[in-house]
Amino acid sequence: MAATTRERGEPRIPLAVVDAPTQRFYAAAVFVGVQAWKWTRIVALHWLHKAPVRGLGRSIEPTTLFSALLLDFALCYGIYWLAIPPRAPAVGAGVAAPPPTRRRGRRWYVVVFLLLAVLDVLSILQREALVRIATLTPGPAVWSVGERRVRLDHVVEPRAHIAGQHTVHIVPYGTARIDTSVSGTCMCLDERVREVHIPIVLNQTSPPVSLTYSITDPATGHVTRHTIKHPKTSVYTKLADAEPDVPHGAKTLSLAERRRARRAARGAADVRDPVTVHYLRLEHTGLVRLESVLDRQSQAAHIVSEAITLVECPRASFVSAASDYCVGDEAQWQVMLHGTPPLTLTYAHARGERSLVHHTPGAPATIALDVPAAGAHALQLRHVRDVCGNVAYLNETSTAYVHAQAQVHWDAKQCVPGRPLKLLRTSDGLSLRVAVEMDESWDDKWDVEYVHRRDDRETVHTMRPLSRGTHAIHVRETGVYTLQSAASPHCVGRVSAPWTCEVVDVPPPRASIHFESIDDACAGTVGVKALSDLEGEPPFRLVYETQRDGAPTRHERIVRDQTRDELEFWPSTEGRVTYRFLELHDANYAHVPLDGPSFTHVAHPLATASFVGAERDHDAVVSSCGEPSVQADVAFTGHGPYTLEYAIRGAGAKEPVLHTLSHITESRATLAITLPPGHDAGRATVSLLSLRDGRGCVRRLATRDLRIDVRPPTAAVSFAAPWNVTLQEHEPAVLPLRLRGAPPWTVAYTRDGVVNGTVTLHDANEALTVHEPGTYTLTGVRDAHCSGQVVQDDTAQVVMRPRPQARFVGEAPTGIVALPPVCVHTPLEATIALQGHPPVHVKVQRTLLTDQGDTRVYAQTLASSEAHVSLPLGTRVPGTYMYHIMGTSDAYYADARPDTKALEYRVWPQPQAAWAPATPARRSACLGDTWAQAPTLQLRGTPPFRVDIEARPVHTEGHADAMRFTHTVHGTQWAVALPAPFQVPGTWEVRVLRVEDAHCRQDGTQPPPVVVDVVESAGVVAPTTREHYCVGERMDFVLQGTPPWTVTYTFDGATSRVTSRRAEFWRMADRPGVLRVLGAAHRTNACRQTHAPLERIVHALPSAHISAGQHHIESLHEGAQTEIVFQLRGEPPFSFTYQRTEPADTHARPRVLETHTVEAWHANEYRVPTSQEGTWSVVWMQDQWCQVSLGQVSGPAQWP
Repeated sequence: MAATTRERGEPRIPLAVVDAPTQRFYAAAVFVGVQAWKWTRIVALHWLHKAPVRGLGRSIEPTTLFSALLLDFALCYGIYWLAIPPRAPAVGAGVAAPPPTRRRGRRWYVVVFLLLAVLDVLSILQREALVRIATLTPGPAVWSVGERRVRLDHVVEPRAHIAGQHTVHIVPYGTARIDTSVSGTCMCLDERVREVHIPIVLNQTSPPVSLTYSITDPATGHVTRHTIKHPKTSVYTKLADAEPDVPHGAKTLSLAERRRARRAARGAADVRDPVTVHYLRLEHTGLVRLESVLDRQSQAAHIVSEAITLVECPRASFVSAASDYCVGDEAQWQVMLHGTPPLTLTYAHARGERSLVHHTPGAPATIALDVPAAGAHALQLRHVRDVCGNVAYLNETSTAYVHAQAQVHWDAKQCVPGRPLKLLRTSDGLSLRVAVEMDESWDDKWDVEYVHRRDDRETVHTMRPLSRGTHAIHVRETGVYTLQSAASPHCVGRVSAPWTCEVVDVPPPRASIHFESIDDACAGTVGVKALSDLEGEPPFRLVYETQRDGAPTRHERIVRDQTRDELEFWPSTEGRVTYRFLELHDANYAHVPLDGPSFTHVAHPLATASFVGAERDHDAVVSSCGEPSVQADVAFTGHGPYTLEYAIRGAGAKEPVLHTLSHITESRATLAITLPPGHDAGRATVSLLSLRDGRGCVRRLATRDLRIDVRPPTAAVSFAAPWNVTLQEHEPAVLPLRLRGAPPWTVAYTRDGVVNGTVTLHDANEALTVHEPGTYTLTGVRDAHCSGQVVQDDTAQVVMRPRPQARFVGEAPTGIVALPPVCVHTPLEATIALQGHPPVHVKVQRTLLTDQGDTRVYAQTLASSEAHVSLPLGTRVPGTYMYHIMGTSDAYYADARPDTKALEYRVWPQPQAAWAPATPARRSACLGDTWAQAPTLQLRGTPPFRVDIEARPVHTEGHADAMRFTHTVHGTQWAVALPAPFQVPGTWEVRVLRVEDAHCRQDGTQPPPVVVDVVESAGVVAPTTREHYCVGERMDFVLQGTPPWTVTYTFDGATSRVTSRRAEFWRMADRPGVLRVLGAAHRTNACRQTHAPLERIVHALPSAHISAGQHHIESLHEGAQTEIVFQLRGEPPFSFTYQRTEPADTHARPRVLETHTVEAWHANEYRVPTSQEGTWSVVWMQDQWCQVSLGQVSGPAQWP
């Protein structure tokens, strides 16, 4: 029931206790009273900068954003929770009012709370923050004079015209001291730091006129005083000493406000209570004290007793560069240190960083390090520190080079134990190779010592200098060479195996040779035998010569694995022969000369005889070719005359038939051999039995026999069949033959009974190959043994096949078939006549010389089985076309000779029309007139031209008829002139319908139409008579006529044209000058009214600067006076308002202490003397024409 009552809108306080109007009255009173108290406190604290409430009331003040929102929420929710019934709306009689519900009013409380929350946020934020946010919000960009897009907040910036502040602080008398917080009480001097700057801090002291300091020599105690007149000072800042001066009540500020307050306090601490510094520049060591400081009022500053000591800066350097070492040595560096002892030197090397303490400045310190590995070992000096703590950072490095040991030995491939090297007596010596091996990163030079031992004698030799690699030692003596040692300037090397190399003597080879003759019982000496004994290393090679009749012949004899040899000489001809041995070669020596021996004798060789043509492995063969006898040649050697005995043995004979031939005196004789009777076929053999020479000596012969093939002749030749061969050019014709007999065959033939020829064939089925047409006749044949005969079918006919041909059909008196000219894209074709075996292929080349001078070449191939073929001709591109037949081929010929005739014709281009490039697509014209500047129509083709033009209305204000006309143009350009003016305003189109030249006509695509806007006259008027404006103001004008307009104006001599589609024209004045509106026209300025220019003068905003626009902060001693200088710019008279606030550098929200207004001031400078503390600034000013305000809108001046 309770929930139902709440939904029905029953109030928390029953109406029986307090009626509804009374509840509404008290609720409204509480709501208004609480909001009034809240806004009173917010305005007092945030806008009037009054002090906040102290004590318990501060915790419930609604001056923070959180407390204000919490109060609004509690107030709205409390009234909503009471469920006070609203006033009932008026209803008609007899109509019941709807029952009130809580849901109906819930959304109104939410809306009220949101509105209060927005007001709280806007009111509690600082006014300056709201102004900054508003200025940062990008506003709409507008057009200014000169046609630039600008924003009003960028054009009018009050902070740029009213700028600068002058802050005065009242300070007490100051002190002076030496500042040791940065450099300490000890500083150093050396060659790099020849001068130090000691800061003298002056606090609350005006610029001093004198400063006195003293320097005490620490060694002698002598004190020297120095005085500086008018020392130069600068602002001294040290943020650590600045305490932020947060104003009372800062806890109620927002987080951003607290940060700004602290930054302002820090900035003020830098310059509050003038703290300056003077730097003493000293170049000598000693104890420095500040004695006295006097300011310009001759008042002495209080001196804080502090002193600073100047000593020599520590330094260290290497005395000498580190030298080279060997592996295992100890490297040492000498370092010289200077400064105030004890000195601590820190150095670093490969093993880490170490320190060295040195107590004797000026004496060198030694740093020793072990270097077990080869390479470069660097020692770097890092820094040195003296007793005062002065540190000198060093960047000096010294490197010790540790060299690796080399390993020396003889070349293992050359010097092998047990295999001594051979030293030939004919050579200039041997080259022994010694290898020096070491790390590749080093290239030291080494001295290598070796010992030569021979016959109990030792000789020591030294090779120097040797680098890494293999080196050669030239030796000329035998013995044992032993490597003794190796050393470099830094290390001792090692000698490894093989360290010995043996060299032995090798004598040259020798030969012992003696001759023995070979005798025959009948003929005497028939040959010579040479026996040789050889000394040396085999294999041997003996070089000898034989001389007969004064012509020596050189020979060689190779003896491989023995030292004894026997060589026999058998001369084949009789006469005097000399044998002489010349040279001997063995494995070590070559061309060792031999002094003989030689042997001469008169040779009487035994006579011999053999058949000519017989070889060692086969007999001589002849054929009888059906004859009863044959002939054979026999070759003889020896002393004639000869008597030859030979025997003939037939295939069926039981006994051979002996024959004798005597009195043979020549070395070659022909035997006429008669075959045995009855021997018609088969084989007969002739054997040489014995030969008697002229001395009567008889020699039995065992030479090869003569074999006689007894057979009739079988060689024959004929064509395989009657042949009629068709021959193609440059191709051979093959005529098959039929051959009988023993290969090879030699065939003779004639061509056309005139040309004779022979050919040798090796196969019975081989063919005769010919290359020329004609009638070929076989005339003879011979096989390997006998001549044969030509049988039937001895003739063959060879015919040449003609090549294909192609030519253009048409008359060609000059060699060119000329076709009449045509227009572009006109169908055209030519006919080509063909000859050949189909299909016939024709390769055609088209050459096009365009009207632009370009040459285009195109090739195509046609194929046809007919006698004529049609060739489509190109007409797509204007120009001169020429067709050539480049080649013809058919079924037999791949490429025939081309035809020399050509086809030529001319293709004319279609005329074309185009508007000139500078012609705009849209033009304007005045009503009752044609266009002021006629567009130019460019024509391309052959004059004269006929051009059809149409001007038709598109969108007009009344009825209008189209205009059509034709014009003849004798040139290539035509300024289109309309025959009648435009009588109806609106939009018209002028287009080209057709173009025709002397050859062709163009009915297709034409240039786009030109749109013409026919308009009435336009004008511009001013809505006000005001002439003077300020920068940042808007200047308005009214346009007359039909849109769009082209407005022409000048500003400071620069002319601008603007297109406007609205009947108003205005521009923002973003800079001073004179604006003159010359007039308005419709787009092209052709239809315009003539009137005097409308002139507006734009004045610059005035400016007021304090301290040249900067924030000048000045500190005054109590009782002193200064002036506040205001600099005014603009056109006098001036009026401005300035105020004095609390110092702006120490207060986040300074309170205004006084405000003054100066009126009708005619000078550009205004001075205010003062001895009060505060910040002076300008908040408003105006000159004769304009005014500028930091809090209000700037604009025209307002004078009474």
